[in-house]
Amino acid sequence: MTAPQLYVAGDIHYAGGSHPILAWLDELAQRPPARLVLLGDVVEWWVDSGGCCARYAPLLDRLRALRARRWTLDIVRGNRELIAGRRFAVASGARLHWPRLELALGGRRIRIEHGDRLLDDPLYRGWSALARSLPFRVWSSLHPPALQEAVARWLRRHSAGRRPGRRIRLDPRRLAASARGVDALLFGHIHACWRRQLGACECILVGDWPAGEGRWVEGYADGRLAPRRRRWP
Repeated sequence: MTAPQLYVAGDIHYAGGSHPILAWLDELAQRPPARLVLLGDVVEWWVDSGGCCARYAPLLDRLRALRARRWTLDIVRGNRELIAGRRFAVASGARLHWPRLELALGGRRIRIEHGDRLLDDPLYRGWSALARSLPFRVWSSLHPPALQEAVARWLRRHSAGRRPGRRIRLDPRRLAASARGVDALLFGHIHACWRRQLGACECILVGDWPAGEGRWVEGYADGRLAPRRRRWP
């Protein structure tokens, strides 16, 4: 069987320690070099600091090991990596993209994005624009790392507290606009998996990595995209 040329995964939410993503990356390192795209919310990188590098070292080390084995690594920043910059890129060995990444596979045009911009959520879009702005970044850099980490912890608690009762809805107009002009659209953010045809575009919601389980999409030389799911002990 022909080996995949592309792997796409996202919404891993690695918090340190043991996690199925580590075993998966170790397995990829034994396969022929290909392209790995992580579509966001890989880690919670609220502050572009050395503390984040240390916290996520097991994952970052494995990504750099793939790069050393001639893999191509790309990370599309998600809402948990809005502040991520050069330090994150160097620590992971990946090229950072936002708001999307487009590539060709078997003559097909593939668009990959995190998915948060496809939601019907004006409040979040406002916060996202603020967090990415240069004034906000400069303002954040003027504060000591300890204070930045304290703010990051507050944001994490606030985000987690809103999740259970919060309705997450895709905006059909935004989804249609993002699917326009490409043959396939892969995205995440919503912790679910499905595959639908939207006009001429194949839309795949890649899924997240819940406890003991991994979900990703493999792409082959003929342009075929195959969602995968696996459980680890």
